[in-house]
Amino acid sequence: MADSYPALRTVVFDATDARLVAEFWRQLLGFVYRAGDEPPAAGEPDPQGSDWLVLRDRNGTARMAVQQDA
Repeated sequence: MADSYPALRTVVFDATDARLVAEFWRQLLGFVYRAGDEPPAAGEPDPQGSDWLVLRDRNGTARMAVQQDA
């Protein structure tokens, strides 16, 4: 019988500035935001950036998430 292990789906980071951390990883790894998680226009509020952001690889698979932590 073959060994089976759980699959790691998404890594989640807690951050005091979720948008900043997500942008770092997005640019470093070439990921894209999940629809609706993209940064707002300059000067606009960023409600998603103060909650939970998901980054996807080029195939659309969620690989990383950043959660705002007080």
